[in-house]
Amino acid sequence: MLGLVYFPPLSWLHLSVVPAIIILGYYIFVKKYIPKRNIEKYNEKTKELYVATKNKITNYLKTNIGKAYTAKTLLNKLDDSIKNSNFKKYVKKNGERILTEIISDEYIQIAYKNGQTHYFFLSD
Repeated sequence: MLGLVYFPPLSWLHLSVVPAIIILGYYIFVKKYIPKRNIEKYNEKTKELYVATKNKITNYLKTNIGKAYTAKTLLNKLDDSIKNSNFKKYVKKNGERILTEIISDEYIQIAYKNGQTHYFFLSD
């Protein structure tokens, strides 16, 4: 004969354990899976802006070979030539980070003068 043993203190346990499991499962799902999806969307969305910014910086420095610019000056000059407001915001927010990445890829060179970093493109 199958049956459960009735124990009165445990009869109310399901009222607290089941909601706790549901809430815990929800927070694990929200914390773990939803941010990953948002990051992937953000990366896909901004990849074009990143590449465009990188290309604009290298092209600007190529056209002005022999001249060195500080990060602020270079980004301001790029900002003047950009028409898209989202692109301008992206350059202002991530421009210096992109400059350091371009340096690590050895596209452009840096020089230090008067305590400031200057960026330039070497002529062949």
